[in-house]
Amino acid sequence: MSTSRRSLQKAALPERPFACRSLSDFLRHRIGIALTLLALVASAPLTAQNARSVNGALLELEEQLLQSDATALREQRRSLQTARQQIEEREERLASALVGELPPRAELDRLRQALVESRAAAAEAQEAFDRLWWRIEGRLDRMVALRSNLGQVDDRLREVTPAYGRWLINVQPEDLSGTFRLRQNGAVVTGTYTLGDGSAGSLRGTFVDGELELERVDRSLGFDRIFLGRLSTTGNEIEGTWQPTTLSDGGPGGGTWTARRPEEQE
Repeated sequence: MSTSRRSLQKAALPERPFACRSLSDFLRHRIGIALTLLALVASAPLTAQNARSVNGALLELEEQLLQSDATALREQRRSLQTARQQIEEREERLASALVGELPPRAELDRLRQALVESRAAAAEAQEAFDRLWWRIEGRLDRMVALRSNLGQVDDRLREVTPAYGRWLINVQPEDLSGTFRLRQNGAVVTGTYTLGDGSAGSLRGTFVDGELELERVDRSLGFDRIFLGRLSTTGNEIEGTWQPTTLSDGGPGGGTWTARRPEEQE
């Protein structure tokens, strides 16, 4: 293959800005790909819950990488300060060498070269500091976009899957607080729960015309309760009743329960 042909092929290929020299660079590259896929996922109503999960995972990853970048920026700032201090020291040595009896020319050349090298090192340190800051700015921009996407996806989920999400619940008469985490596919609702007394398990049921019915399957007791509730007009609260599936063994024969959406979903 001729030299000119190889040059044309090389010119046709996109140039990478830099190689993935670290895990952070690799993950940042993957995030760019994932964001492209996310746009496709979020456009499909049936995969809105998946879009929410992807958005949340990407946001969490960006937050972790931001902490890593912030640490690297502080370390690079110290390196930059050291390089600048070295320039001052070598400028002082060179200036001092010119006072009084002049040293051999070779010594002056050595001091001058050392100063040139220090200035080059400081320039490289400054460029590295700037690159880190630009990366942090880009990460902050992506976090803003991801939070905006989360808000849009949550609004969409509340429209097409009103029961979806994390709910903070309270059960009476035991006065137990806990969390329901629900997923909705059409009329079918599934999920998990945890309560303040340490009990936990799964949930299964339906959501039709604002009415929620859930069967609670405790990890120790099995299918032990049925929760009935109605979603408020705002879509952020549920009120209802519950009843046991077995004869009471000294516990309550039923009661009430409430649920509300937290201000921020996980």
